[in-house]
This record gives sequence, C-alpha cells and structure tokens, in this order.
Amino acid sequence: MDTTTSLLKEPEAKWGGKWTTEKLNAFSKYVSAYLTIMSKQKQWKTIYFDGFAGSGNRNKIKKSTLYTQLELSIEDDHVYKGAAERILTLPNELSFDFHYFIDLHEESLKKLEEKLKPLQETKKNQFQYKAGDCNSYLKDLSNALKIKSY
Repeated sequence: MDTTTSLLKEPEAKWGGKWTTEKLNAFSKYVSAYLTIMSKQKQWKTIYFDGFAGSGNRNKIKKSTLYTQLELSIEDDHVYKGAAERILTLPNELSFDFHYFIDLHEESLKKLEEKLKPLQETKKNQFQYKAGDCNSYLKDLSNALKIKSY
C-alpha cells in the first residue's frame, strides 16, 4: 500500500457537527459586534463577502420527522443555519450594505440563492451571486474599492 497516497487523502466531508455549530455561533457573535460598531460610523459602507458560500445545507435532522415533532423555536432553529442565513437574519440595524456570495460550484450557488430569496425582500440592496474562483473576485473587489475610494 502506498502510504503517501493514504496520508494525502482528506476524509470525506460531512456538514455539521459540534465544531461547525461552535464556529458559526462565534461567527454570529463577531458579526453582531462588528456591525454594532460600524452602525455608528455612517461614513463607512460595509461589505459581506463570502468566498465559499456553498448552498448552506443543513444537518439531515432538518428534513426528518423528528425535527418536525420537536417543534423547535426560531432560536433553536438558528443552530441549523449556515453563515449566510445567520448574517441575513440579524436585526436590520445590524445589516451589511452590500452582500456578495461566491462559490466555485454554480449548482451550490443556485441552491443558496433560492434559499436566500425570502431574505432578499428584507434587505435594501440586491445580493450578488457569482460562480467561480473567489480569489479573482477578491482582486476585482479590491480594484473596485480603490477606484470608488471606499
């Protein structure tokens, strides 16, 4: 057996779990604090740029009979939301001025766009969805920010 190959092979990815929940909870707290501070800086515009947006699939429990029987509250359901859903469901006074969702896989991006459609109606700006390499979009964004003096 070639040990080099087995050492380089990544484990099969599964979405969710304790670490994911902890990471997303920390992310939500950070974004809330950041937007609270930035809301007082009227001269600045804020940009949410998610370079690995994905479809934000939830744990399998979301579709199960058990999930329905649990009758989870909105707060409980929050645990199963991905990063994009979390930042878009913050109170409106804690909102980014621009939202960019980038993913390498167009299919995942379309699923995310469909999932976020109801949240679009609650925001003043149009969400931007772009399929491709986030590095090139970061360069484009950086160049645009230089030109527009943001």
